[in-house]
Amino acid sequence: LRSPLDLAWRLHRGSLIAWAAGAAVFGFLLGTVGVSLSAFVDAPQFQAWAAQMGVRNPGDAFLFLMMYILGQVISVYAIAATLRLRSEEVEGRADPVLATPASRLSWASSHLCFAAINSTILLLILGLTIGLGYGSMTGDLAGDLPRLLARTMVTLPAIWVMVGIATALYGLLPRFAVSGTWAALVLFLALELGWELQQVSQALFNLSPFAHVHWAIQVTLAPLIWLTTLAALLIAAGLAGFRRRDIA
Repeated sequence: LRSPLDLAWRLHRGSLIAWAAGAAVFGFLLGTVGVSLSAFVDAPQFQAWAAQMGVRNPGDAFLFLMMYILGQVISVYAIAATLRLRSEEVEGRADPVLATPASRLSWASSHLCFAAINSTILLLILGLTIGLGYGSMTGDLAGDLPRLLARTMVTLPAIWVMVGIATALYGLLPRFAVSGTWAALVLFLALELGWELQQVSQALFNLSPFAHVHWAIQVTLAPLIWLTTLAALLIAAGLAGFRRRDIA
């Protein structure tokens, strides 16, 4: 292997292929089911609910909800890919790499690169297959595909924030990287559940990155920009900490 990037690709490619295949299958099935649901659920109360959500019909509302949930599932992949850094370190596989001219920064960045890019690829595959499935059923592929793809990609900045949290903990508090990152994800999901049940205020739910890309709101460009900025800052802080601390 010529570089840490080549090594990281070899380590991550298997999981990417498996997740990509699952995303493609689920995406196409969801797209076709969304059209069927629109035709099946045509009662006035469901139409009113869809209008309240800012979508055209119950099928779109169902798709938006499922795309949002699957985006959170993809965040699990992104976290696991990021925390591969910790497992490589504590299991002693990082030492031989870092004993070469490869720098700490290049080694860590190679894994983070695939955590961020692969999660983007998975969302793209999901959005494309949902759009293809939906558009093939409605006959409006040119209109449905970009619309559903754009909606799917809205979750990406929140996923990157989870990558940033994992990186920051790995670089600054490595012993708590695994438990702390998964605890943060569980906390965010618990806040969302409490908000859905009206037991948690909107202000408290806003602590979760997913609150700003929630499926039931009209997402604007501003939260996407500051979520991406926050993710970049967290990653930078984690890399800076990793350069200065001892290797396990």
